[in-house]
Amino acid sequence: MKAFISAILVFLLVIGGILWYEYEITLQRDYIDDVVFQAERAIFDRDLKEVKKCVEKLEKRWDKLQNTLMMFNDHKDINEMSQALTSFKAFSEYGDYMEMYRELENFKLLFDYSTKSSKPTLANIL
Repeated sequence: MKAFISAILVFLLVIGGILWYEYEITLQRDYIDDVVFQAERAIFDRDLKEVKKCVEKLEKRWDKLQNTLMMFNDHKDINEMSQALTSFKAFSEYGDYMEMYRELENFKLLFDYSTKSSKPTLANIL
């Protein structure tokens, strides 16, 4: 009976962890998608102040989300996203709108792929 109860508790703990992870990723993905959209609009409007605000928002949220994504994602993808965000910040300091947009699109593409493919499956865990 103790083994059965222990198995049920472990199962509930695993399911709870998976649900928490899905909730956290969905919440963060929605926020980052909104900020990326704001940054794209600012780039098209050539509003450098707004772009810099978006860079700050993305950096703050990325620092929090990066640790969560490392649980089930390939670290190479996360490093590429970090590099794209760093490049986006560098180009925003120089005011190079074309390169800013290119790096932002690169970040967005990698981010979408990583958050959608980071389901907690056995293949992702191993």
